[in-house]
Amino acid sequence: MSNFTRDRLTLLDLCAIPRPSHWPRILNAFDLLAEGESVRLRGYDNPTTILMQLQDLHTEEFFWIPYQNNKEHWEAEIIKRPKNQPVRVCELLEADHRRLDGLIQATLAAEESGLEEIANRRFEAFLWGTRHHLRMEEEVLYPAVKAVGLPIHQIPGDNLQDQHTEIDTLLEQLANISLRSAALQTLRGVLRRHHHHEEYQLYPLCDELLADQATLHQERMSSLP
Repeated sequence: MSNFTRDRLTLLDLCAIPRPSHWPRILNAFDLLAEGESVRLRGYDNPTTILMQLQDLHTEEFFWIPYQNNKEHWEAEIIKRPKNQPVRVCELLEADHRRLDGLIQATLAAEESGLEEIANRRFEAFLWGTRHHLRMEEEVLYPAVKAVGLPIHQIPGDNLQDQHTEIDTLLEQLANISLRSAALQTLRGVLRRHHHHEEYQLYPLCDELLADQATLHQERMSSLP
């Protein structure tokens, strides 16, 4: 399981900064992070260039988790990982579990306080992030496991694809209702059971099977739009 606490999360809004200053400001923000701390980037240009530059300069020193992507801008969270610690494929996914649960908590807290606009923004980030998380598993992790000879249905526990289908159905229902606190709590319970299964059964096995390609598969997950 992940030990990343995300003790500090600041926003670096590149949309409000002259383009020549983007890269120096990103590097400075990253250098100021302690292990486990995060910075969230917001920009309007293609983020792939920034991601590739960071990967070249700080190989295996961070996670890049896409946070949101719409017509106006993109957002991504950079989490600094411990130096000199072997990379595991699934530590990025574990960190994303913590991030998504935090977004549910923030959504519920804003709704309880009557802050509808903030609740909607947090919920949209959660909705997009959860769907992106499922894609990281279905488009990168599961095919990688199958490629080394282990069909995903042989993983101990309930069928993972069925769990993903249940989660996706609940997401669709949530996206179409206005009073969502009770339904969001239900989904939170489903996700916590699903994440527990993954972190204690699926992920350790994947980390073992894919140990020699961990960095490659993390980069592929981070690069998904």
